[in-house]
Amino acid sequence: VAGGAPATIATVAIYELVSQRLLPAPSAEQDEEWDEFWDEDAMISGAWADKARSVGRRHVVFVRHAQADPEAEGSEAEALSATGKRQAELTAARLQELFGKVDVVLHSNAPEAKATAAILKLHLKPKFGAVESAELAEGVPSIPIPTPDPLASIADSVVASAAERAERAFSANLWRPTGDLPSQISTQVIVSHGNVIRYLTCRALQLPLTAWGRLASHHCAVTWLDIDAGGNVMLREFGGAGHLPPDCITYT
Repeated sequence: VAGGAPATIATVAIYELVSQRLLPAPSAEQDEEWDEFWDEDAMISGAWADKARSVGRRHVVFVRHAQADPEAEGSEAEALSATGKRQAELTAARLQELFGKVDVVLHSNAPEAKATAAILKLHLKPKFGAVESAELAEGVPSIPIPTPDPLASIADSVVASAAERAERAFSANLWRPTGDLPSQISTQVIVSHGNVIRYLTCRALQLPLTAWGRLASHHCAVTWLDIDAGGNVMLREFGGAGHLPPDCITYT
């Protein structure tokens, strides 16, 4: 134990030395690549958005839908597997711990997303309820690189349609608040799908739109974007699944 502190100091010193000598410092040109006007095409509508517009900070929280029941038929309540229902309940508890009050739960029109949102709404009691948005539907908004074999032959028209839909989802949900009420925070939960969440995350961070395939998100994983009135976007969590026990961590 006595040698622990010197060893730690030595390790830190080596890291700093390597970082200074081998890692290039960010250039001014790299800094200028951030688009300050990234949300100029924002489409802000709805009662929840009117409230969120004037706050000082927005928490946009994506949740991938819970595990679907492949044999489900009929009502929305039957759309999730038993594991999926537990995933959604545990995720609601996690969001309650993180954020307390939630303004709205938005969701796609897929049965598994609607069922997940219904459970979140039951526990979180969002001020503006649950709102369906067709723009949050699953799709392939760009061909990722590296390209998985199943996506190599997808038609250009299919990708273009999904890209247009994803861009509408971006404009409707990801924009800076005005900051007129600087001490207030708005929290919006969005229940969507793996491809869409990964794409929108890359889009919000101004990363290559072909990079989404290098990310992965389990069912009911939490992705948290923090947007302030200056237009700064911070990824505070991606694909967080620590609130789920091992037997509740599923991907397909």
